[in-house]
Amino acid sequence: MGPYLPQPDDCYEAISTAAFAGDPEAQFRMGESLRRGLFGLPIDEIQARRWYEKAAEAGHRTAIFLLNNWRNRHQFV
Repeated sequence: MGPYLPQPDDCYEAISTAAFAGDPEAQFRMGESLRRGLFGLPIDEIQARRWYEKAAEAGHRTAIFLLNNWRNRHQFV
């Protein structure tokens, strides 16, 4: 059995727990949640980028693509 991968309808606590435990998919979803203000979180691009970077370092392909795209377009502060 592999690591728990949160699903889109999971609550913030499940995603957060898995992200802090090192799950790349959950780290990506934390980035998405912070970038979009999901789960009632305030939009925070700086924290979102940190989570995307953690996911990318773990090999999460979408996070890698997103970070490269944004860096090329200077969309991050």
